[in-house]
Amino acid sequence: MMPDTLTRHTQDNTHLARLMSNTCTATQPALFYQEEEEKEEEKEEEEKEERERYMRSKKRNTRSRQQI
Repeated sequence: MMPDTLTRHTQDNTHLARLMSNTCTATQPALFYQEEEEKEEEKEEEEKEERERYMRSKKRNTRSRQQI
């Protein structure tokens, strides 16, 4: 009876280990894509801010030329 119990626990642990590894590998791509999406959003926001700064600078330069 003892070997059967030991075998069963080993099989249960192997099954649990397999489930855990599947869970971990299943979430890794999702985290990767989430991080990539966040980087892309940050990049777009920086580009937007840079365009806004450029436009403000352009308006400022245009006004100063008009005053001269």
